[in-house]
Amino acid sequence: MTSEFAIRSRDLTPNQVDNSHREMSRPRASPWPGAPTHHEKVLLELFGAFPKGSLLDAPCGKGQMSIWLREMGYDVHCFDIDPDLFQGESFPFQEGDLNGSLPYEDSRFDTILCKRGVQRISGLDGMLSEFRRVLKPGGTLVVSAPNYARIQRRLRFLVFGSVSKNINSQECRGWVESSTANFRNFLLYPQLEKTLQRQGLRIERVFSDGRPYAEFHLLPFVLLAKFSSLFASENKKSGYSLRGANSAHALAGGRHLIFVCKRMRA
Repeated sequence: MTSEFAIRSRDLTPNQVDNSHREMSRPRASPWPGAPTHHEKVLLELFGAFPKGSLLDAPCGKGQMSIWLREMGYDVHCFDIDPDLFQGESFPFQEGDLNGSLPYEDSRFDTILCKRGVQRISGLDGMLSEFRRVLKPGGTLVVSAPNYARIQRRLRFLVFGSVSKNINSQECRGWVESSTANFRNFLLYPQLEKTLQRQGLRIERVFSDGRPYAEFHLLPFVLLAKFSSLFASENKKSGYSLRGANSAHALAGGRHLIFVCKRMRA
C-alpha cells in the first residue's frame, strides 16, 4: 500500500488469509446483496428522484447501498473504516476514519450518503465540515440516523432510564478493534440539526422511514408532548429545536430520521 488511503483491492492479501477465521465468522448476506430493508427502500426511493452524478457512500459498510445506487446510474465512491467488511466489486474504495480528513479534493461529489453513520462519530462537527468541503456547491447531503425523538424512545427512557439495550451491552460493536470504530452516541435531534446548520449545510427536508401516527395507542402521549411545547418560550423552542423534534415525523414517525441538506453556495 502506497498511502493510508490507497484504493483497496478486492483480492485477498496475506494478512487477510492469516485472518480467514475472522472473516468466516462475519455474517454474510445470501444471496448477495439480498433485498433492501424498509429503511433502505425509503432511501432508494429518495435517491431515485435526484439527478445522477458522482456520489460518496460514507460509511459504506458491506456495500449494499453502493451496489443499488450504481445500478440506478450513480458514479459511486465508497469510504469506510473497515475494508474487510466491504463486499462490493469494482468500486473505488478508500479506507479511513470519518473522524479525520477525507482523501478527496474540494467540491468532488454531487451527492453524499451517510446512512446510519453520524451516531458513530465522536467529532460530528469535523465530519460534517469535511462532507461540506468535498460536496459541490448546491450539492446534496443525505443523512440518516436513529430517531431518538420518537415517543416510544422517550417513554422507554422515562421508564428504564435508557433508550437502547444494544448500546448498553455493547452489542453494537463492529469488527474493527478501534475506539473510533466502536464509538456510539445517543445523537439527539437538536444536536444533529444545529451541527448541520453550523457547518453551512441547509436542511431542506426532514422525514422518517415510517408513517406518522401509525401507532394509535401512543397518540395521547404524542398529543401531550405537542401540546406542552406550545407553551414553551421562543428561547426554549429554539434551544431544544422543538419545531423539528416535536414534528409528526420525529415524534410519531419511524425508527430513523432522514435529513436532506444542501451545501450553501458561497
